[in-house]
Amino acid sequence: MKRSVGLFLLLAYEAAGLILYLQALYRKGPPFTLSVYTKADLLVDMAVPYSYSLFLLVPAAAGCIVLLHRHPAAAEMLLYGTRRKLFFWQSASMLAWNGMITAVYLAAVHGMGMFWGKENINWESPRSYFALIMKAVVPQVFLAQLAVLFLRNMIFMLAVMICWWGFSNVLYGVAAVSGICFVESRTAAFGLVLRNVSADYGFWVFERNKIRFLLASVFLVAALLAVLVKLVKEKEF
Repeated sequence: MKRSVGLFLLLAYEAAGLILYLQALYRKGPPFTLSVYTKADLLVDMAVPYSYSLFLLVPAAAGCIVLLHRHPAAAEMLLYGTRRKLFFWQSASMLAWNGMITAVYLAAVHGMGMFWGKENINWESPRSYFALIMKAVVPQVFLAQLAVLFLRNMIFMLAVMICWWGFSNVLYGVAAVSGICFVESRTAAFGLVLRNVSADYGFWVFERNKIRFLLASVFLVAALLAVLVKLVKEKEF
């Protein structure tokens, strides 16, 4: 029961925080108030390191603490039967939580766009905010922010799980991923996750950005997953 309440409060923080933050940005004026500014532009701006760290990393990391809880003692392992079952239960919980916070994030941003009467996307038009910024137009594209946010969350959650299995302490992982996001949100020159796993405007214009996104996503997920599986196999309770 306490776990469910904790997760609900995290979702409430995410949704309410995003809505209040977006309202404050809208009151400041352009670009949010421009008629050519669409929901697609809004999604790009809300996926930058600062807003991601503030409104998505917090529920992602705190959710890991709630779901992983403390390291089980040998007697408690009897509830799970094997390390593999415990690992699969954790993985399923992480995936479900990742899906929930990603959906809430996109719903809040999309909902505010609807409230402001914004179009979905107009990037194929020379009279678009995208064209003003990038000096280019692109055909109607699939909005990749869902995949981007889900992948970011997955990378950070895998890192937290590695610390749980490797060091018996979920807080080490939370501190590590929080530090990475803090540095990336403050220093444009440093890019490990947030600036590589990103579908900003440049992603749709420059092929090198697509290649960087693909390589970073595959490498980070594969490397972290390999380390995690190795720890699960070797862990003794």
